[in-house]
Order: sequence, then C-alpha cells, then structure tokens
Amino acid sequence: MQFYPSILEYSKVKLQQNLLRAKQHLNVFKQIQNPALERKKTDKIGFHVDVVMPSFAKDRKVMASLGLSDFLECLSQQFLGQKLDLSIHLMGLTDDLVQAAGFLKNYSFNPSWNYTVFVPEKFVSSFDYHGKIYPNYKVGIWYDLGDWSEVIIKTQTEVDDFLLMTVLAGKSGQKLTPKNRQNALETVQKFPQKKFLVDGGWEVGWNKSIPNLQVVSYSGFWREFEERLKLV
Repeated sequence: MQFYPSILEYSKVKLQQNLLRAKQHLNVFKQIQNPALERKKTDKIGFHVDVVMPSFAKDRKVMASLGLSDFLECLSQQFLGQKLDLSIHLMGLTDDLVQAAGFLKNYSFNPSWNYTVFVPEKFVSSFDYHGKIYPNYKVGIWYDLGDWSEVIIKTQTEVDDFLLMTVLAGKSGQKLTPKNRQNALETVQKFPQKKFLVDGGWEVGWNKSIPNLQVVSYSGFWREFEERLKLV
C-alpha cells in the first residue's frame, strides 16, 4: 500500500516549507509513504497535487488553492532531479480546465517525473494528447463523492487510472465514513485491471492488500511526518 501525501496549499511559502522538510528528511518521508520503498532502495517518491481552481472554488464557496504552475514551480525548486510520481487532481469547471490544458501545452515536462493528470471524464480528450508525445504523461478520470459508485462500469474510455473522492471535493474538514470507505474498496476490487487513487479522510498506516489501490492523505500524512521527525 502506497500513500500519496497531498500538497494542497494556499500559500507558496507554506508549500515551499513542506517540500523543503520532505527533501531534508527524505528517508522518513519514504518510510511513511511506503516502507517497501526503503527495502527496495528506490529513490522514487510521490506527491498528490490538489488544485482547487478559481471557478470551481467560487461554485463550491471555498477558497481557491495555488495554481498548477505554482505547484510545479515549487516542486521543481526542491526536486528537479528527483524521480517523482505526481498525481495531479484538477478540480475545475470548463473555463478552469481550458486554461489548464493551455498551460500544459507549453509546459516542459520533466523527464525524471511521471505525471498522471486527473480530470472529469468529458475533458479527457482535451488533456490526453500529451501522452502521444511524452511517455511519462497520462490522463486519468476523477469522480466526486456520489458520482462513482457504478459510473465506471459505464465508462467507454480506454483510460486506466481513476481517482475516487470519498468526501466532497474541495471542502476541508470532512470525515471519511465507514460506508464511503467500504463502497470505495468494493468499487476498486470490481476492476482489478484498472488503477485507483482514493482521496478524502484517509489516514496513513491503514493497510489492506489491494494491488490496484493507492491512497491520498493530507493531514494524516503530514501529521505523522512531523511526529516521526520529533523522534529523529
């Protein structure tokens, strides 16, 4: 089981601080992300980039996060030559996503990083063209809470990567319910040929052997990271 720490932030200073601490204590970071990584002696780590875009934020009455360019810039400042797996969750409405697609057209993809960009299903064609050019880029589909229980069965796309929200996207302070957790696990296990991220209220240390599942954790991951640093 691998845990992807969310780096959702609203301040570049705070984001830079978190990334710098992760870089300075990379072994601790890797042990939380997946103890198996340490045993395999790999130098690859992963982050989950949550981007709450302006129109989406306004629609949901929440605060917009840093922009996609801000996240990628800060990651480059600390991890330019580091092998990274990046999952990027674009929470946006049409105008947000059109702007993001335009940004990625001119973005220089880092050959040391693997990118999976999650967008709503109807926007896949606007983002998947990069995969024809960059072997380290692919597009996935994200579904909000309440939208994913059976929808994947009806999906006619060739996309292999899915992000399932187990709380409502963009709103902080929500808790993962036992019902939503169980529903997510059952959905993941129905499609063993697909790859899944689950996001929303998950804690690190939770362990269940599901080969096609990875977990996003925000407060739980960074809280555990700070606790372990006290012991170093």
